[in-house]
Amino acid sequence: MHFVMEMTLVLAMFISIAAAAWGCLNTWQGQNSSLKWLEKGQFAVISLISISSVILFYALLTRDFSFKYVADYTSIDLPNLYAATAFWAGRPGSLLFWLLIIAVGGTLFLRTKNYTDLPQETKVAYWMVFFAIQAFFLFILTTASQPFTELLHPPADGTGLNPLLQNPGMAFHPPLLFFGYGLFTVPACLAIAMAITIGDDSWMKLTRNWVLPAWSFLTAGIVLGAWWAYMELGWGGYWAWDPVENASIIPWFVATAYLHTSILGHRYGVLKRINIVLINFTFLLCVVGTYIVRSGIIKSVHAFGGGGVGGLLLTFIIFYLFLTLTAALFANTKKTKLEAEAFSRQGLLVVAVWVFIALGTVIFLGTMWPVISLGWEANPVGVNAGFYNTVTMPLFTLMGLLLLICPWFSWKEGIQDKYGLAVSVFTGVCLSGAAWFSGIRMILPLIAFGAGTGVIASTIMLALRNNSLSSKRFWTAHGTHLGVALMIVGVAISGPYSTTHRVAVSPGQSFEFSGYQFTYKDLTKSKTDAVGSVMANIEVRKDGDMVGVLHPQQLTYSTNDHPHSEVSTIFSFGKEVYATIHDIKDGRLEPLTVSVHPLVNWIWVGGTLSTLFPFIVFFPRRKKKTSDSDAK
Repeated sequence: MHFVMEMTLVLAMFISIAAAAWGCLNTWQGQNSSLKWLEKGQFAVISLISISSVILFYALLTRDFSFKYVADYTSIDLPNLYAATAFWAGRPGSLLFWLLIIAVGGTLFLRTKNYTDLPQETKVAYWMVFFAIQAFFLFILTTASQPFTELLHPPADGTGLNPLLQNPGMAFHPPLLFFGYGLFTVPACLAIAMAITIGDDSWMKLTRNWVLPAWSFLTAGIVLGAWWAYMELGWGGYWAWDPVENASIIPWFVATAYLHTSILGHRYGVLKRINIVLINFTFLLCVVGTYIVRSGIIKSVHAFGGGGVGGLLLTFIIFYLFLTLTAALFANTKKTKLEAEAFSRQGLLVVAVWVFIALGTVIFLGTMWPVISLGWEANPVGVNAGFYNTVTMPLFTLMGLLLLICPWFSWKEGIQDKYGLAVSVFTGVCLSGAAWFSGIRMILPLIAFGAGTGVIASTIMLALRNNSLSSKRFWTAHGTHLGVALMIVGVAISGPYSTTHRVAVSPGQSFEFSGYQFTYKDLTKSKTDAVGSVMANIEVRKDGDMVGVLHPQQLTYSTNDHPHSEVSTIFSFGKEVYATIHDIKDGRLEPLTVSVHPLVNWIWVGGTLSTLFPFIVFFPRRKKKTSDSDAK
């Protein structure tokens, strides 16, 4: 079975290589004789990849420890939910899952009307690029990172899944990221194909319904990962600027920049080369992120380590970068000049694009700094979280201000609705004043809070003044902006204004912190075959009134003797109370860590809205009712 599955991937790789080469030859010669066979080849490849994926998934669920991958990431007592999520817990499985999403996306695009209407030479060029990408992933899976390696002497039980990954957030965080990564492949390939064949930019319209869900899935994956870090790791934060965290958000900034440049491309036929570069850099940076995570080039608490894939990934990155720049060079660039004032919606969109690019660039350079500085330092050290916070906070604040004012400007020049702009800005200023009196005194968080909360009023006014309450396009754009604004508010306040206190405490003892009274009541113990739990019960009061009870836990898994801390929170849209325990000796918590996080839940609410609103575009249009007079 193992050999057969390995040969299944090998066969898929050879089909992909042959198809890419044939497509390249036809594109060079200006022919399309290979098209029918390329389309059939994709159905063959998706079938082979699907069979391989199903077999691995089945092996994980049945705990077939003759597969090395299954033995490394599951155990007999592991719940089936986490046995299934072990599919993407390791490098071979995660790469296979990513490839599966790419293959499914390409096959679905093949069945769409947008694909059918493409010129045949464009279809051939599209498959040339698409098959080359599939061949690259398959080459890694059949050489440096094989998911079907057989153990000749299977163990009676597996190693089990890392306890930190046994969390609902991690069950869905990686696949959401991979859905985002994979779906960006179709628009990236089509952009190159049209650039080198007909020089047209209609690919933006044809792939809009691919880019929006790809961006949404990527957003959801990032937000869920931050929530997992907040709820599972026990350090009280949600973003540590770790290289692996940064690897996912860098392509998000570039994708967001593309969403805005594509608006100008749709409306005015401008920025053709830039749009080709941005959509392909989005896909390429997903691969760069994988290189950061899996090459071992940068140390990270989350990284997978080398394993021989670093050189292959770097080779592909260089090749695809050359292909992207070449395609952009050959693109038809007629009418590429923006014809608008700086203070217009076009001008402000360009500013927003530069903000996104600047954020992505700063984070990329900071992440890669240990590698970059090798040129002049013997022992390079990466930048710390303080660097990122200092540099990015002004840019995040500027993003909030742009979200507030941009919708009120006309496309060509000046302000379109002075009253709406004035009310929105006035609302933001008033709310900033309220925040000032509540203790928010740092300038940038104060401005970001006012801008973000002002967007709420701005969105409501825009909907009412433009009669857009039932407009899908309106809510796709402005609903998403509203979610991002709420996230900006949450980040701006929860970051600098969170407070933490660590104290050793025995049962019956109390202490005060940040206006709250904490009383450690007792411990509750429980045990199953898979995990043992010791839970502390901590009563929380404010001004004598009961706020709630915290239940932080220390878990010990049967596959891992090292205790694992489980966070407990008292939910609030204002100040959320958070607790974790690190060690317990004779009932004494040594120490108990408690934190207060203002407005942190605005991040999760905003992230959810930003994830869901883009899907409104897929809702069916409501048919207008025909009046009796019209019917006659």
